Amino acid sequence: MTAVTAEQLTAILESKLEEKLAPLNSTIIELKSQVADVLKHANFIDEKYEEMRCKVENYEKKLKEVNDKNKILKTSVRALEENFSLLSDSYNDLEQYSRRECVEIRGIPTPENLNEESTNQITIDIGKLIGIDIAPEDISVSHRLSTRRNAVPGRPMPIIVKFVRRDTKAQFYGSRKLLQYKSTLDLGFDVENKIYISESLTDKNKDLFYCCFKVKKELNYKYLWTSNGRIFFRKDMDSKPLQIKDKYYLEKL
Repeated sequence: MTAVTAEQLTAILESKLEEKLAPLNSTIIELKSQVADVLKHANFIDEKYEEMRCKVENYEKKLKEVNDKNKILKTSVRALEENFSLLSDSYNDLEQYSRRECVEIRGIPTPENLNEESTNQITIDIGKLIGIDIAPEDISVSHRLSTRRNAVPGRPMPIIVKFVRRDTKAQFYGSRKLLQYKSTLDLGFDVENKIYISESLTDKNKDLFYCCFKVKKELNYKYLWTSNGRIFFRKDMDSKPLQIKDKYYLEKL
């Protein structure tokens, strides 16, 4: 047998080792390539994350700015609503004040031809029924209310009367209870209708009065009336009058 020197043995071992490690080296190279790809992908994701984070921060900043503006706008809207409400109330009060010499008469039959009717004379005749002497010069103007809002199917159109002096209106309106046992027959009409006298209210106050009328029935209140355009409730003779300024007051009854 030929003797193997140390150098030959070393060479043989190195050859065998390289032969065994060759697949492992190939795997390591492949893993390094994969790791490099992973790191590259991770860097890409990190860049995208940073980009998204910046966008989110910008969106949050813009959202905060929008929310801040919305708060300012809401405050402005509330202020405008309050101002509008005050202006609306002031306008309603002013309009109601302009009606301080006016009353409305209901129940008088409507003629086929309104031009043949004298609402001034009807007012004078009603005054006689309740003991109030009304002269033609006491009446500024009178006419039928023919708007859709005042027209009720099957009912006569109301008459609005504007007196020259407020005290005349106060006497006329204050004596309305004397019509309790009177009717249009007493005025010479062929139809028997009850005659009602009320103050001339603004549309807003008419709506409030109608709501009060429904509550009066629901709560069994005895008295509901107006005085100088103001609406009053009274449960019975022993209770104090309660002025109703808006629908909020009705909710507290």
